[in-house]
Amino acid sequence: MSLIEMKEDLVSEVDINTEINEDGLYVSVWIDDQEFFAEIDWRDIGLDIAEDSDTYPNFVVKAIAKKMRIVSDYLLESLASGR
Repeated sequence: MSLIEMKEDLVSEVDINTEINEDGLYVSVWIDDQEFFAEIDWRDIGLDIAEDSDTYPNFVVKAIAKKMRIVSDYLLESLASGR
């Protein structure tokens, strides 16, 4: 048992932003006034998934590829119909 007990509540403002663009994926996290960010291009996303068989076993890679194809098909069809 301590003679002095201290309790401190910290309150932070957190803002998370994700952007997908023609270059790849960009993520930034703001905690109060400090920004942490990362970006990765489409090629590296594919390479990272293909090379990491522990995290992405074959059935997961196939599922990701299928879902990405669905997104691609939807976008291309949307453009073809004039959005």
